[in-house]
Amino acid sequence: MKKLAHSLTWALLSPFFLSSCGSSGLEVVGAETKGMKKLSRGEAKRFSKGRGSSSPQMEATIQKIVNDSRVSKGKDRMEHHKGLAKLARKHSMKLMLNYSKTGVPVINHSGFSGRFNTISLDYSLSKAGENVAYHSKYNGSAGSVVSSWAKSPSHYKNLYGKWNRTGVGVAIAPNGMIFATQLYGLKTDFTFD
Repeated sequence: MKKLAHSLTWALLSPFFLSSCGSSGLEVVGAETKGMKKLSRGEAKRFSKGRGSSSPQMEATIQKIVNDSRVSKGKDRMEHHKGLAKLARKHSMKLMLNYSKTGVPVINHSGFSGRFNTISLDYSLSKAGENVAYHSKYNGSAGSVVSSWAKSPSHYKNLYGKWNRTGVGVAIAPNGMIFATQLYGLKTDFTFD
């Protein structure tokens, strides 16, 4: 199965401060599986004319599979968060568009600090995490995306972590390559006295 997945988790110590690893609250975890075939120059040129699409149905299915799996392990379901879903979809589309330009499927967490700022400041979530994956059109299904994350210790940590909000974004390239991002957030009820 040709796929690549990444996981990233950042935690916020205070509502206005993000620091680095160690004494920080910033935790970065990642995992990769390599082996995707690069598109030929001609394939990339033909492919780059396509726009790709999102898949709200696959996004909802990924979230359902993740929540059902969490419940089976004694964890709480995560509530769908429209803002997280919008950010996740935008990131997946960016990855898919990069693929259409280069012909090489690459995933990353580029821009996560900006997403994290939006998550913490605009959505008032105190912790955020992210899993990213791509799957070839032959292996691309919601179940295979979640299965690949569940097999990786760093992705597993995000899937079953202490989260109560989530949003999934999926982008599908014209040739069927699937790029998926799941963002996680923690909404807490605390006040400063």
